[in-house]
Amino acid sequence: MEQATVVPLPGRDVLERAIAFARWAYRTEDDRALERAWESASQLAAAGCEDTVIAAGLLAGILEETSVGAGEIAASVSAEVAELVVTDGAALRRPSVS
Repeated sequence: MEQATVVPLPGRDVLERAIAFARWAYRTEDDRALERAWESASQLAAAGCEDTVIAAGLLAGILEETSVGAGEIAASVSAEVAELVVTDGAALRRPSVS
């Protein structure tokens, strides 16, 4: 698969960058992949999580489901979000909402 050039998205907050990045990364996947990502992020938002956690939840499955790497997430969204995706991705896909 051809590697695309990642363009940083300056001037946007972390959630806006994560949403734009998710749309870009999932562009070749079926709609269900993006729907699962939205569902995870929505659950985290409803639980009152911080924006970086919500952004990581949105991108939690991206490393397994696309050809995107953690470096691309760090460059386009933030290093903190990329670290959460790498270290807590499985947990973020299954948030515990009480």
